[in-house]
Amino acid sequence: MTRRSQLTALVLFGLAILASTGCELITSVDRTAIGDQSGGMSGTQASGGMSGSAVSGGMSGTAESSAGASGTAESSAGASGTSENSAGASGMAGACASATCNTPSDCGVSGTACVVKACAGGCCETTPATFATSCADNGGKWCDGAGVCVACLSPSDCPAPSTACQTATCNAAAHTCGTTPVAVGTACADNGGVVCNGNGACVATHCTDGVKDAGESDVDCGGSCGPTCKDSSPQQACTVAGDCVSGVCTGSLCRSPTCSDSVKNGSETDKDCGGAVCAACADQLHCLVSSDCSNGICFGSGPSTCVSCSDGVKDGNETGVDCGGAVCDGLGKTCAAGLGCGSASDCSSAVGCVGSVYTAASTCSSQLCVAGVATDCATTASTKVCNSALGCVVCNAPTDCPATGSECSVATCTNHACGTQFVNAGVLTAGQTPGDCQKNQCDGAGAIVSVDDATDAPAPPCACGGSPLAPVSLSDAGVCGP
Repeated sequence: MTRRSQLTALVLFGLAILASTGCELITSVDRTAIGDQSGGMSGTQASGGMSGSAVSGGMSGTAESSAGASGTAESSAGASGTSENSAGASGMAGACASATCNTPSDCGVSGTACVVKACAGGCCETTPATFATSCADNGGKWCDGAGVCVACLSPSDCPAPSTACQTATCNAAAHTCGTTPVAVGTACADNGGVVCNGNGACVATHCTDGVKDAGESDVDCGGSCGPTCKDSSPQQACTVAGDCVSGVCTGSLCRSPTCSDSVKNGSETDKDCGGAVCAACADQLHCLVSSDCSNGICFGSGPSTCVSCSDGVKDGNETGVDCGGAVCDGLGKTCAAGLGCGSASDCSSAVGCVGSVYTAASTCSSQLCVAGVATDCATTASTKVCNSALGCVVCNAPTDCPATGSECSVATCTNHACGTQFVNAGVLTAGQTPGDCQKNQCDGAGAIVSVDDATDAPAPPCACGGSPLAPVSLSDAGVCGP
């Protein structure tokens, strides 16, 4: 028996004696009065498997380092409570709301200039661009500070009305452009009128005299005064729809715009759609901002239209049907081989759209260019000049190939590939004249050689080269000598 076992037995024996003598056995301990010890400590303990204050396994309490403890475990893997270091613990700090990243390029490219993508702390983040940042997507001009490219921030951003009887406005909440009438009586000169009627139209003088004159459908409106009758405050009489500002005449009265009257009126951007009241417009219909479109993409200006990268139509700034261009590229819809492109980023093909200048005929695969326009092709060994049928090629003519550097060989262009052709043997090089005893000529293999020409030598004993014993030569001056 170990010393510890002996001591335990003696303690138990003593307790038994005390119990037998009528003394009260202590069954609970006020642990708040006990200081921290290496064993038997109160509160948080260090041994495995404990659920209390304990030294050894099986006792209840809170264990700081216990694996599998049911209380708070600071270092335990798989603890069911709060675990600071545990792998897989729920709510772990540092989890990314979206994708993880090492560099900003890992987060992809934003589809709008009004949203900035960045890599921060290993996580991809998106933040709105600064208010009034310039943009061009969704038919807008400026970022609203909330990540949307809008049409206007002030009336000066909006197109000027076609009449002096209206001024441009910018809705402060929706950032959409509109107009408001100028005061009645303001001078004007459009549409054959001379004075503004207070309802946004330039009309004849009689249209502002407060009298229902001949040709008017109501006082100062309709008929010869044009579509100027109001649909409210109060309703005015009409004969035809063209008498009304709303373009709707029912029961001889101008009616307020609705989203089912088959007329583009009110705040609508196209017939019965768009604007602040009606449902969003379908593809190909007119819009001012992205919210006017059912697909959320408003592109262009004067006027803008709802475009889609899945409507089977080449519209907006697409370079191919439903692919390429700023809108579709931003949605990840690049063009496959054979479809049009404006830059390499428009192509999903590894071939890409090659060239420094691109035309409507460019495709991701054939790399067509304008015939004869060398700048359409990158100046490399394989794409130097343009052939409209083949795209960028090495050469169309020998002059497109580099010079050989020798009089006895010339550059060639065969099947749009550069080559070399040798000059026939015996052809004299430049600068050779009759009477030269030795003349430079081509050897038929591209080299220049010097050959004795006996036909230019006079009668013996002078001869080109002479004999081994009596070498003679003929100078350019015709003098014979050794």
